[in-house]
Amino acid sequence: MKASRIRKIVWVVVALLVGWSLSPVARADDPATPRFRTVNAAPGLPNADVYVGNTLYFSSVKYGQVSNYAPVDPGGRSLEVRPAGIVDKDPNSVLTKVDWTFNSDEQPDNDYTMIIVGSPENNETPLVIRDDNRTPLTPGETRVRFVHVSRDAPALQACLDHECRTLVYPKESRFGESQYLTLEARTYKLAVRLIGTDELYMDVLPLKLQAGEVYTVFVLAPPKGQVRPLIVVTADTGQPAKGYDPVPIGYGDYPMDGGGPAPMYPPVTGALLSPTAWLILMSSLSLLVLGLGATVWVVRRRFVKS
Repeated sequence: MKASRIRKIVWVVVALLVGWSLSPVARADDPATPRFRTVNAAPGLPNADVYVGNTLYFSSVKYGQVSNYAPVDPGGRSLEVRPAGIVDKDPNSVLTKVDWTFNSDEQPDNDYTMIIVGSPENNETPLVIRDDNRTPLTPGETRVRFVHVSRDAPALQACLDHECRTLVYPKESRFGESQYLTLEARTYKLAVRLIGTDELYMDVLPLKLQAGEVYTVFVLAPPKGQVRPLIVVTADTGQPAKGYDPVPIGYGDYPMDGGGPAPMYPPVTGALLSPTAWLILMSSLSLLVLGLGATVWVVRRRFVKS
């Protein structure tokens, strides 16, 4: 085999690898590619593993934790919640599950949040809500919403300065979600009040809302040993999502920076979910095969000449 032919083979393999590597990137940039994340809002449940079909997406999500977003293929999917570390397929190991269609004709939104709710005695079907992270914002504006998932808290009113939204928590719907507020990007006083009164239910640190960012304020059930709800604030278009426990006002600015733009492939459990990881693996194997082939060819030529 001539050296020129080997070079041609090498270039063909490289071209195939480049084309293969770019295909998942194109899919990720496609606005039709949905993403989803999970929130553990079920006090008393063990740390949770979240599966999409038989693929582990999020590992050991503890109470009050919000995962990063991860890309998922459009279409119908089974989302399962299992105790952390349980890998068998025994149906009894599934704490709860929900079937969801990502990017259906009726619900074409591209980002979703799955909320794990319930208790050890009552494993309820997870909630899935749609996230508006991709609608363009005017420069200098930000967007925020409130989600009430605390069964132990009464109907509440959440306020950013004088902009308030009522968060009724009817048992029939199992959660209360406000519409998104579009606001000027600046620092706001976040407070939660009881409905129909001026009584402060709880104060939270001043909340700095960055321009171009989208936020969700989750009101979760009190952690074990506490009486007040857990407030978790996430920057939804930044990675990673960030949450903070309620702290009395007066301790400085809210430490929220948004984390920058979301990576093309957010870190999720299982490296094999990442096309980048596949690219590195396949490229390494291809180079190894080429190297071995070239070595064998050189050795054979020398052997034949001798």
